[in-house]
Amino acid sequence: MKKTFLFCIFVFLASYVPLNSFADEFIPVDISEKCAIEGYVTVGDEKAAISGFKVEILGTKATDITDQDGKFHITNIPKSDSVHTLRISKPGFLTRDINVDYLDNGLINSQSKPFEIWAGDIPKDGIADGVINFSDVVSVATAFNSVFGDSIYTESCDLNMDKSINISDIILLAKHFNATKDDYEKPYIMLPKVHPSGKVEAENMSLNYYTPDNYLGTDCVKIIADIGTCSYKLAETTGFYDISIRYLDEDSGQSQMGLYIDGSREDGHAWKLDADDNTWKTITFKNILLKKGAKISVQANKNGLEDNRIEYIETVLREVPTSTPTPVIMILKGILYKSNLDGSSYMINNYSISKFLPNMDSLVGKYIEVKGYTENYEIYIGNGEPFKVISYKIPSDPIPTPTSSQITSPTPMPTPTQSPGSVTLKGRLAWNDLEGGFWQLIAEDGKNYCLLGDRKLIGDALGSILNLVEVTGYPKPDAVTIYMYGIPFEVISIKPIKFN
Repeated sequence: MKKTFLFCIFVFLASYVPLNSFADEFIPVDISEKCAIEGYVTVGDEKAAISGFKVEILGTKATDITDQDGKFHITNIPKSDSVHTLRISKPGFLTRDINVDYLDNGLINSQSKPFEIWAGDIPKDGIADGVINFSDVVSVATAFNSVFGDSIYTESCDLNMDKSINISDIILLAKHFNATKDDYEKPYIMLPKVHPSGKVEAENMSLNYYTPDNYLGTDCVKIIADIGTCSYKLAETTGFYDISIRYLDEDSGQSQMGLYIDGSREDGHAWKLDADDNTWKTITFKNILLKKGAKISVQANKNGLEDNRIEYIETVLREVPTSTPTPVIMILKGILYKSNLDGSSYMINNYSISKFLPNMDSLVGKYIEVKGYTENYEIYIGNGEPFKVISYKIPSDPIPTPTSSQITSPTPMPTPTQSPGSVTLKGRLAWNDLEGGFWQLIAEDGKNYCLLGDRKLIGDALGSILNLVEVTGYPKPDAVTIYMYGIPFEVISIKPIKFN
């Protein structure tokens, strides 16, 4: 009996001790309150893809990838009172860090004011060096003129994601040449702990065929005709707001309601009261631009015995728009022609015209009128001054006779009966190893020239991006060289092209 008693005590202690000794080894469960943020990313080029950027909150597992509109929506973020870093990254682009003061539900920025990410920081062996410099130019040049599927094609060098590596990628890289991540603007995002709010009780609004009411202890208003409205004017600042309407969905009908701003209703801003469960509900419309003094109205269309009760309308400020410099609008008229320097630039007079039609080639050689403004870049590769087109038309005034240079941009050539006159060519300088080697010019019209003259003078012109040069001299089509390549061209002077 004694042994049996001692054995029972031993079994009890053996079963008790592990529970007590391992009580602090429960797997922790995250019970923190969660929030979500969203915003937009761009690369500052309308032709470049803006999808595939990783957006993450450092120190958390919260992350998202931008969609085709550059939008990200990060969910399941633990709310926090401390400063966190929002990081945006993608191979081939300069990583950007943005400080966020407080993690709570909110819109980080709008589609009209996205975070710009600069192209050109090409990773080497999977690691980017955090600066857009000459080594990145070399990386792109190594894969230059390759297309998807080629052995030398490198996705991180295809900065505009068009499946080919060409002058467009160099242009994107050159825009922010020598930049580091410290050169980005440093916005300090503050998501207010208490958002500026404009909750207005319905009984304090202007009522049209509505009357004050109380439903089971809740002050509200109810409709007294087939159609009624509740409205008020925004007393707060101009900005982007979320608008919430608190209403009662009754089981005595299926009425309709709609949100109107200054008398107009956007698509999707109407809803039907068809739950029929006699409960208060809140519907929210996000990111609506409201001007100070805007009239906010809810219109109800009665159905059955439903009273379309409304408790309040609430506006929550998400972002205050900032003013941007207004560009100087100007008009250009002239023959549209295509420069062959990069195979994609369109020109009017001395301006490089932005692409404004899917098939720009259909307008080449035509007399057109464009309205727009000049664009300023720290570095611009191309002919003339960049011009952003916002509209165009075929003018009704007389069409001037186009010159051959405006249509095809050929290189002038002297006739055999004339003494050689000097001409100036633009193109890319390259060394050709054929027959001992010579300097070759790939001109903007696509022709190849064998450069004759002082080799040191020619070689000293190297150094510009893609080795683009301007060379003055005269062709010697009748000259016989050992190279038997291209058009012989006697060089008088040569210099690298300076980009504006």
